[in-house]
Amino acid sequence: MNKRNELVQVIAAYNPMILGLTESWLQSDVADSELDCGRYSVYRRDRCDRAGGGVALLIDDKLPVIERHDIFEHTGFREMVWCRVTVNGNQTLLVGCVYKSPTSSETENDQLTNCYLYGE
Repeated sequence: MNKRNELVQVIAAYNPMILGLTESWLQSDVADSELDCGRYSVYRRDRCDRAGGGVALLIDDKLPVIERHDIFEHTGFREMVWCRVTVNGNQTLLVGCVYKSPTSSETENDQLTNCYLYGE
């Protein structure tokens, strides 16, 4: 959590409704409340097998959100999180945060391609 102050500064400067984080380095011992800055719901996928990686979406608490676990489950690509967000009362956006390692295998690259096709 050594970047928390930087995160707080970005939120204060830009006031984003949706914020994606890659290379979060989060582990299960870091609570969502340490990221939410008092106004976000946190959706995340931590890298569990080694240090580094991980992704998170911080979405304004006022927006209706459904996390799309099915995209993750369908493709098997591990470092991504997807949410369906309702804006302006009735319009929906599919928002994702994905981290693709520079050393990704061909299988992982195929899984990533499939997630984009499946999410449509």
